[in-house]
Amino acid sequence: AVSVQYAEVNRDFVVLVSADVSRDVIRQLEEECVVVLRVDPRASAKGQRLQRMSARYESGYWQIKMHIWRLAQYEKIVYMDGDIFMRQNADALFCAHIPKGAVFAAVPKSPKNKTAGFNAGTFVLRPSLQVFDEVQARFDALTDEEMLATCEQDFVNLVFHGRFSYLPVDSVLKHRRWVAHPSAWNVSRVLGFHMNGPPKPWDPQWLTQCAYPPPHGEKVKEYTQLFTNWWRHYYDMIEQPLPSDQRRMALRPEHDPDATWQRWDERRFIASGCGFNASVGKVEDDATVR
Repeated sequence: AVSVQYAEVNRDFVVLVSADVSRDVIRQLEEECVVVLRVDPRASAKGQRLQRMSARYESGYWQIKMHIWRLAQYEKIVYMDGDIFMRQNADALFCAHIPKGAVFAAVPKSPKNKTAGFNAGTFVLRPSLQVFDEVQARFDALTDEEMLATCEQDFVNLVFHGRFSYLPVDSVLKHRRWVAHPSAWNVSRVLGFHMNGPPKPWDPQWLTQCAYPPPHGEKVKEYTQLFTNWWRHYYDMIEQPLPSDQRRMALRPEHDPDATWQRWDERRFIASGCGFNASVGKVEDDATVR
């Protein structure tokens, strides 16, 4: 929410949350002028069973996401996953062309292979109760085995096969693509980065090389430079100066409901052979993507 506001987007910002989100967290969101809508993914017997069968679906996030089609009070919606970091105004996405017969526009999974489908982290849609009913019916028709074998992105790609158009792949860019090939992208076109792989910038291990899957750990310096820009926004939100040492950056307890940072013990991490990378530490003014 803060990164979107930082990018000066003057529109309603709506967050869908499950019934498990605390009143305190909702209050914090509302204080940021966010419209919070509760959705109960356990409202159906199918949703309850899915959550019991697999911890992967315990949050019910992919069922919650489908409810964006119910927001018929809006003519058009730009949906973004919660791990997207906006870096500039995204109003241009509202101008995305959705041709006749298409349900929405989305970022492609692959910049080269359009048959790979779309990334469900960002899409532009016109809300429709008819589409919501269709999605819900397709979900309810899944067998238990099919539910466990699929994921939210595969499911919506199957449901909407051939019924979507593409947004530019660099409008909301996977951060791994940026780090791997920074010279291949025009940063002025990148509206935001999708932090869709571990670790996230808000994870305590973000400075440690072995927290990144191979071979990404070899570029931990580039990742931490990018992630430091997220921390700049965080410290701006809490109205505190950005620490000069990256290792001192941490979430406040009220922003860490699972107490991940409170439980974090870097000594145990170092003892396991996964210490801080030698390249991290002091914040460099020119090290971040602006």
